Amino acid sequence: MEWEYLKNLQKEKTEQTLLDDLCKAWTRARRLPHGLRHGFKCFGKLFRVAYFAPASRMNPETQKLYAANKLTVTRQLEYSPKHGNSLDLVLSLNGIPVITQSLRIHDRPDLAERIYQYQNDRDPKT
Repeated sequence: MEWEYLKNLQKEKTEQTLLDDLCKAWTRARRLPHGLRHGFKCFGKLFRVAYFAPASRMNPETQKLYAANKLTVTRQLEYSPKHGNSLDLVLSLNGIPVITQSLRIHDRPDLAERIYQYQNDRDPKT
């Protein structure tokens, strides 16, 4: 229903509009878990991207939505083809990366150095 509404407004720009609003909402809030649990708004409509376990089993619809979540593991995800950058491991919930992992073994001896490299050696624009 929300998707159709947005598609009628945005036509061929629907996907890009939705992704842009998703990124803006989560960048502004700096809270991915909150966004996953509560969704985000795009053109006044609430879009949910994940469903968490319901408190009770009394509503079969919430059980069905929760069961429809898809958790995927991707090995060697290239996120910047232009620069050849990739992440070693990505866990995604319904297509949204929620955990990334860099699997370095010998290139940096100190854990603090590895953490710094992971957080700072990537271009945030990519």
